[in-house]
Amino acid sequence: TLPISQPWILILDADERVSPDLAREIAAVVAAPNPCDGYYINRRFMFMGRWLRHCGWYPSWNLRLFRRGHAHYEQRPVHEHMVVQGSVGYLQNDLIHADERGLAAWLQRHNRYSTLEAQARAAAQTSLQTGLEPGWLGSPVQRKRVIKELIWPHLPAKPLLWFVYMYILRAGFLDGRQGFSFCVLQAMQEFIFNLNVPSRWGTQTPFTNLTFDWVCPDDLAARVIRAAVARAGIDPALIEDVYFGATNQAGEDNRNV
Repeated sequence: TLPISQPWILILDADERVSPDLAREIAAVVAAPNPCDGYYINRRFMFMGRWLRHCGWYPSWNLRLFRRGHAHYEQRPVHEHMVVQGSVGYLQNDLIHADERGLAAWLQRHNRYSTLEAQARAAAQTSLQTGLEPGWLGSPVQRKRVIKELIWPHLPAKPLLWFVYMYILRAGFLDGRQGFSFCVLQAMQEFIFNLNVPSRWGTQTPFTNLTFDWVCPDDLAARVIRAAVARAGIDPALIEDVYFGATNQAGEDNRNV
């Protein structure tokens, strides 16, 4: 436990930054006479140098500002969120999410996330309470989890459905080449995730070092993936290095995407 003495806490990942407008709004909120106990902040997700306004990635509300002693992290291995005891509000200005380490680092990190997400969804299907359960009348995160944990696991052809949802239904095509590339990569991650689901293999231990080299050798499936990656405008060498031969690397923050 960190020895935090200030009355307010703002959570930031290493690849996030506070805009000047958001900084001024936060200062005004914490100085107000009767503020809420916690505040949701919307995130702008930057990918390959472009803000993705569509693809279902905006708005993206995360509870990041809260009074000390009024919130805690839910029990989840990845993509965990804060649970607040008290009232919550919403800030108007955005938090900027811009990972500038390059696409190779992004792919390595999300390759590992697929294993952790498989563990989280497996726990949800066994009714393990995390502290932030799915609910239509709850927070934005809880409403999203109704679909993610209660409906999505029972649908067929998930990678294809995910791409159609992001690129067509959520207008990812309006985000140009970056939007198409992002939707392709997300569909690939969904494919890896489904291979990591423990129940699919009759075991409680997911594949922690799953790679495309093991799952898809140099056959038709692998060639289809390479062709899709090339058409998306992504350097195929990155996919070869990260997905067709490399294993997961540990040591990076796995908290939020």
